[in-house]
Amino acid sequence: MDDIGSTVNRLINHDTSGILNLVSGNSYTYKDIIDSLTNIIGSSIKVTSHQRTKRKVNHHYSNDLIRKTTKDLKFTQLKDGLVKMYESINN
Repeated sequence: MDDIGSTVNRLINHDTSGILNLVSGNSYTYKDIIDSLTNIIGSSIKVTSHQRTKRKVNHHYSNDLIRKTTKDLKFTQLKDGLVKMYESINN
């Protein structure tokens, strides 16, 4: 969330137009997130899953314009963000 706040702050007075997708360009599955959380908390997570009822859709969002507009923008890595979230909940 720190990424979002600092990026919006930088863009408020920036002269740009178009769709600015605030995405890192890295895609993660629910399994990736669950595996990371399992490692962070040190215990297993019970997951209930269901068969897919529709065709799988892979969403891709371009971050070209946000990268061009904010050349030095650095995104928090997923694992680092999950650790920060977990620590904020448990402190």
